[in-house]
Amino acid sequence: LQRPFRVRGQMFFDASHGICNGSKPTNGNPPRRSGWEIHPVYSLDVCKRKTLASCKADDEGAWVPLAEWIETADQN
Repeated sequence: LQRPFRVRGQMFFDASHGICNGSKPTNGNPPRRSGWEIHPVYSLDVCKRKTLASCKADDEGAWVPLAEWIETADQN
């Protein structure tokens, strides 16, 4: 995409997964840097602008839903 994207949903801490110790993954888990998860994901949005600094998360005018972004890209 070459632009920022935004994932929206509920964020929670999942203590059932182990977190990596430095660069070593824990046994029985996929490697994780954090115990925080976004689940379920409600939406994926793409910023109309190209820099993260110009794509504030609370600026709704800067974002377009991924499905709309794909339709626009297909037309160009």
